[in-house]
Amino acid sequence: MYDGIVYSVFVSLGFATIENIGYVLSTGFSVALLRSLTAVPAHAMFGVAMGYYLGIAKFARTPYREKYFRLGLIVPIALHGIYDFILLSQRYYIMSVFVFYVIYLWRRGMSNVRELVECSPYKDLPDEDYDDDQRR
Repeated sequence: MYDGIVYSVFVSLGFATIENIGYVLSTGFSVALLRSLTAVPAHAMFGVAMGYYLGIAKFARTPYREKYFRLGLIVPIALHGIYDFILLSQRYYIMSVFVFYVIYLWRRGMSNVRELVECSPYKDLPDEDYDDDQRR
């Protein structure tokens, strides 16, 4: 199930790269540093949310599979929408929530990662069991 998180984070970071290139080309290089510190980690956390639900969907029973696939799309879109709303509101009282929202994203993401790692059948194997060169 954890693979869903890994692949989704890679996809979300690719999306963040394309989005950031667009922002930098349209607004100038001064935006690049700020976006690298806020947007890139946020997109990684959106990817964690997506991968969490997609990983569960992969192994869910048939009646629940579609529900988790839908959550894998809806939840990251909602999280990204909240992120954009906070930053684009340009109202001090709303933007003051931004730091708390980023902390929430981080804690939620790490909790999702821990949960799926605990579900892994490979979590208790020693590292040498993963080394294919030793088996030859």
